This record gives sequence, C-alpha cells and structure tokens, in this order.
Amino acid sequence: MSFFVDKIGDVKLSNLIKDMLMNATECLGPKFIGLQVIKYAATAKAPNNLKEACVFLTSMIDEFGISGTPLKETIDYAKVAAAHATPAVR
Repeated sequence: MSFFVDKIGDVKLSNLIKDMLMNATECLGPKFIGLQVIKYAATAKAPNNLKEACVFLTSMIDEFGISGTPLKETIDYAKVAAAHATPAVR
C-alpha cells in the first residue's frame, strides 16, 4: 500500500492510483483504505503526495459517506495538511 500512496502525487499515475484505491475501497471498506492512505501519506515528504491524498480522501468521503470513514484519523490528518507550509496542500 505504501507504494501506491508514494506514487499518488505522480502526474502520470495519479488518476490510475486513485481509481485503484476507490476499487479497493469498494472491496475492503473505506475504514481500512482510509487508514492506510492516512498512515502512509502522513509520512510522505512530497507536497504533491499530500495534496493528492487529501483529494482522494475527499472523494472517498463523497462516494462512501462519513459513516464508514475513520473520523478521528481523518481529522488529525486534515490538521496536519492545514498546517503544511505549501499552499497547494492547504
């Protein structure tokens, strides 16, 4: 899973990885995939990875609703993203 989150910010692979993660979310559930994305995106160094992980989490919540999403971890990750130095991440 770390490979996909590390490559989510890549321009050529971003859409493919987000589609793959959405399909995995349908199979495994939004809680598991959300936790994995947050876990690996929080340690990512590239700002584009953080930004695209936020975009994915937003679309996952839009698609599957907030009820199955790991709420506390998502809020904590949103705080980290909001405090980031790069304006694109905020």
